[in-house]
Amino acid sequence: MFKLPQLPRLLGFTLRTLYQPLEIYSRYQQLITFNGISIRSLRHCTYGDHPSQQLDLYLPTISELRPAPLPVVIYVHGGNWVAGDKNQYHNICKQIASNGFLVANINHRLAPSFSYSEQVQDINAALQWLCRTLPQFQGDQQRLFFMGDTSGANLLTTYALALNHPYLRNALKISQPISNKQVKGLLLLYGIFDLEFGLFSQLPFPRLWHEALLGTHNNEQQQSVLLASPIRHLHRHLPPIFLAAAESDPLFSQSVSLAQQLKNLKLTYATAFYDKNDYVGGHHLWFPLQKQASAQKMLEDALTFLKLQRYQLKLATTNGGPIQTQAYHTPEVST
Repeated sequence: MFKLPQLPRLLGFTLRTLYQPLEIYSRYQQLITFNGISIRSLRHCTYGDHPSQQLDLYLPTISELRPAPLPVVIYVHGGNWVAGDKNQYHNICKQIASNGFLVANINHRLAPSFSYSEQVQDINAALQWLCRTLPQFQGDQQRLFFMGDTSGANLLTTYALALNHPYLRNALKISQPISNKQVKGLLLLYGIFDLEFGLFSQLPFPRLWHEALLGTHNNEQQQSVLLASPIRHLHRHLPPIFLAAAESDPLFSQSVSLAQQLKNLKLTYATAFYDKNDYVGGHHLWFPLQKQASAQKMLEDALTFLKLQRYQLKLATTNGGPIQTQAYHTPEVST
C-alpha cells in the first residue's frame, strides 16, 4: 500500500554522496575516552539478507559494571532516510556502553530504493534478531531503550507507537517481537515527527529529499506523510521520553511541538532544549560531532536520563508550565 515508486538510482546515489563528507568528518570528531572501561565490540552482525541489514554490539567488559543482565540501548542513525551509517556513532555507542549498558547500533535499508515501511520493518527484524541473541550476552530484554537522531528518532518513535497500535502494525506490515512494556525509554535527538507542515522546505535540496522518501504522486505522498508522522499517532502507552534539540536547528519546532503533545497526553517526558546563544554550533545533524561542547552536553544529558530510567528513578516534576527553550543541567521531567 505504501510502496514507493522506484525513483532513478542516481537520485539516491546523489543524496548519499552529498551526505558522505559529514559522515567522514563526524568519525574524526568523536571523543575516544570511555571512563577507563574496556568495551568489547562485535561489528557488522547480520540480521537480514541485504548488506544494509547489519548492526554492531558494544558490551562493557569490567565485571563490576556488568550486574547481569545489562539494560540495552538500541541506536538508529539519522540521515533523512536516504543516507547515514552506524559507523558515525561508533565511539558514541562505546561511551554509552561504558556507563553500564549493552548497545546495539543498527543500520537499515535506505530510500529511495526502500520505503519508509521497509525501514521500520528493518528495525523490527533487528529486534527479532536481538531477542534471540541478547541472552548469550546477558542483555536484559525487559529493559530496552530506543535512541536515535533526526530520521532515526522518527523511525524509533513510529516503531514504539506501533507496539501498542494495531493500525500502525498493519500499515507497516510488522510483527510484534516485544511488548511496549519492555521499552523503558525513548531518547529522541532533534527528531522529525510531523512531515505535514512544510518540513522539507527547511532542509537542503527540499524536493529531492521529499520525493526520495515519500514518492512523487500526491496521493502516495499524502498516505506516506500520515504514516511517517508519529505525532499523528500518539497514545498513552509510551514509556518516558527524552527530547533534545537546539534552538538553532531548523527543525527545533518539531521537538517543541512533540513536547506539547506529550504534555497534553500527560505522559512522562524530559526536555533538553539548548539556547542558541549558549550552545553555538547546535545545528541539525551535530550530535556525532562530539568534540563540540554542545554535542557533549547532549550526550551527558542523555546519559543522565538513561541512568535514572535504568533504576526507574524520577526527578522532581514540574507544575505543567510552558515549554522551556533553554539549556539545563539535569533533565526536567514532566508528568
